[in-house]
Amino acid sequence: MRAFIEPERNQLLLLTNVNLETVAPIGSAVRTIDELVNRLDTSAIEATYDFETEQGQNPFPPKTLSKVALFALH
Repeated sequence: MRAFIEPERNQLLLLTNVNLETVAPIGSAVRTIDELVNRLDTSAIEATYDFETEQGQNPFPPKTLSKVALFALH
């Protein structure tokens, strides 16, 4: 069964651990967007995804896409 692709926040990038605490200090735009979008109820959007079919790649969660879009507008 398919599921959302969950982002890995504690990944190793260029031999350094990258996580939200090291990249975005408290009060930064990244942290604010992350906290606000996490509070949104996206269950209605998630219910429209078809996980039964085997076609295509697993989707990214709507919250992740919203965070990227909002930060791009920043």
